[in-house]
Order: sequence, then C-alpha cells, then structure tokens
Amino acid sequence: MSDELQMSELLDRLQAAADFDSSGSFQFDTNRAAALMEKYRLPSAGYFMLHAVGAAVASASSLVEIQLRSDNFQVQFDGAPFTPEEAENCFATLWTREREAKLIRQRELALARGGASEWTRSPFQISNRGNGQQIRVQRPQLQARLLRFLGAWGRSEEEELLHQHLVPTPECSIVLNGKKLSGLTHPRQWRQSWSLGGHNPNLPEIEWGSVSDDQRVLLGGSRGLIYLLQDGENSPAQFQGAGATRSYWPGYLDFVLNARLYRCPLPGPLSNWWGVVWLSGLRRDLSHTHIAAEDLQLFQGLIRQCQEQLGG
Repeated sequence: MSDELQMSELLDRLQAAADFDSSGSFQFDTNRAAALMEKYRLPSAGYFMLHAVGAAVASASSLVEIQLRSDNFQVQFDGAPFTPEEAENCFATLWTREREAKLIRQRELALARGGASEWTRSPFQISNRGNGQQIRVQRPQLQARLLRFLGAWGRSEEEELLHQHLVPTPECSIVLNGKKLSGLTHPRQWRQSWSLGGHNPNLPEIEWGSVSDDQRVLLGGSRGLIYLLQDGENSPAQFQGAGATRSYWPGYLDFVLNARLYRCPLPGPLSNWWGVVWLSGLRRDLSHTHIAAEDLQLFQGLIRQCQEQLGG
C-alpha cells in the first residue's frame, strides 16, 4: 500500500472518531513569510554568539563572562534570569516592535537560539549557575575534535568575531576567555562635546514634533557622548591597525547595542564629528548587521542640532 493511501486511511479514521467543530480558510502570505524568516538568517552561524551575549547584557547584568572552547560556547551572567516560559516563548517577540526591556532581551535570546541551530544540532541550554544563569551550546563532536587538534588557531575566527563586535557598556563588563574587554578610546582633545542621558546631559533641546512616541522611549534609555573634533581630524585611516576596533573614528557614529558595536558613517559635512551611544532598544535590519534607517537618522539629527547650535 502506498504512503498516500495509508495517510488517506489515517485521516478518514481520525475524522470518524472526532466531532465537527468548524470550517474555514486562511491565506498564506509568502512575501510576509519570507520577510519573517529572514529574522533567523544571521550573516554566519557564529553570529548567534553575539545575540547570546546581547540577551545577557539586556538582562541588566553587571558582568558577562564568555568561554569559547573547542567543545562548547557558554555565557555566564549575573542579570535577571530567564524563566522557562520566557525561554520557551521567546520567538514570539520577533514579531513585535516594542522597545520594552523584557521584550528586547527575549528577542536577543530568540535570535541566539535560532542562529545556534545552524551552528550545531545540540540543544541550546539555559541553566542556573551560582548567583546567575548560564547559556551553553555544545559543538558537534567531529568539529570539537578537529578544533582540539588545531588548538587556539582553530578558534581564532570565532574569537576574533567576538573581540571585534563586543564592547562593554558603562553598566556591564565583558570577559572573553578570561580577559576583560576594553571599551572604546575617546579623543584626548576636541573643540566641543555634548552628553546624552546620565546626570548632566547638555544636548540641544530636541524637536519632539518629528520624533515618534517609541523613539522618545529609545532616547530616554540612551546614554552617549558626541564630539566635534579638532580641525583636520577627519579621516579614520589614521586609526587602522591592531587597535582600530577600540579607537574612535572621525566621521562615524558608534552604537553599542547590548554590548555589540555598530559603526555607522556620518554624512560628509559631519566628517570631523564622532559619537558613541550606549543603548538597548535600537532597531536593526532583518539580517541584524545594520541599524534601521529611521533610528540612525534620529541620532544623526541630534548631531546636526549640535552643529547648528555652533552656527555651523
């Protein structure tokens, strides 16, 4: 008997044993489905690690410790723990646009879980450890044996990914394989500076008429510094080399989103400006490699207001 006939008989038996409830139809929107599926498509499998760290940082942690070994990846953090329900239902947050802290950390967790499935078939584990929680993912056994044979050289690509993209926040320290990651270096000299958030913000008054309600929430939870640099300091080329990732870059606006660095170029007239903003609720594109245009324009607008304040 063919599989098709067996299935038909099974459906007939199930229908005969059940009571009729209702009937109807639904429409499958392939364009929307494709867009939603893109939320799980990270640039490469290893990027799930950045989102696992992001989930830990967004949980109001003061310390996140990362271990990348030949046989596993793990993140230990001291922030608010994920409940079993939050971990189980985290994927539902991918459909939302709210900037609420609880949803942000669950969204980061969902991206980490979805991306980890392409890195390994082993379970994505969340467990309580001491005064915090641990996220742990095992490597495939064959790959783990190969990396043990290659030693540190075999892990260098993934470790470099973490080192390049992760930056501590004012509230949270990041430790990678036993070494504390340093923050971004700031200019030693500048013509003018402004601060966003914190105790003494001195940005120009924001034109709220062009800012949406949820962007006000974003600004309210942001901290940052904006610098007008010295004349002639308008090229990031001088900052190339081993320490380039941790250096400030003229003509760029750096966002540290849940400890992940996004380096965004500023328009040409702002080539001798630099800023860094620490925040949590920033929106990204579907591949999570770039900041959403409307949020980027919001902060670029703040810098333009600083420029206008100086009459430039």
